[in-house]
Amino acid sequence: MNPGKFRTLLVSAALALAGCAFGHREDLVVLAPGLSQGEAPTAPAAPRPWQLVVAEPRAVAPLDGTRILVMPTPGEIQFYKGVRWRDATPAMLQDLFVQAFRNAGLPGTGVPAGGLRADLLLRTDLEQFQAEYRGAQAPTVVVRISAQLIRDGTIVAAHVFEVEEACADEHMPEVFAAFQRAIDKATAAMVAWTIAAGDAAGTPRRGMQR
Repeated sequence: MNPGKFRTLLVSAALALAGCAFGHREDLVVLAPGLSQGEAPTAPAAPRPWQLVVAEPRAVAPLDGTRILVMPTPGEIQFYKGVRWRDATPAMLQDLFVQAFRNAGLPGTGVPAGGLRADLLLRTDLEQFQAEYRGAQAPTVVVRISAQLIRDGTIVAAHVFEVEEACADEHMPEVFAAFQRAIDKATAAMVAWTIAAGDAAGTPRRGMQR
């Protein structure tokens, strides 16, 4: 999506939110892989001798739902009114991760329920996914994802991805944009790390990871 279309999406969300203020409806929003980075293609990864399945991220309440979290003060959890993620956060991120790997040149990437017999499993824990006010007028979006690459039930690599993106202002279009930028950066780093770690792990006997 080019920057103009991205701005249009955010403006549309803002207009929908204006309607929500009068109780008309609740707006549903979704994040997509690479949305904030425009349509310029990235160099695809070379074909790999291994395949990957991406498990749905594990998360505890309230990160496991559709509400968009905001912390007005440290330790205080609230939710933005009149807007939700389109899907539960773990399901939305799993879809995003799978598409990001496919876009990077790993077309065989799938999910455990898809019946794919894969060599490696990417398991993640969603530890932070919220906007935080830190004494400033505008919040900062914080994303923290702990990842493990597993082969035959054994962890072969682990890493934590943490990204912070400051919002230009406190209005919802910019908050959405900051969430998108943050997840784009975290996902790009995770894709690159997974490919490198998968190559280092070698090609095992093919079998579904659990």
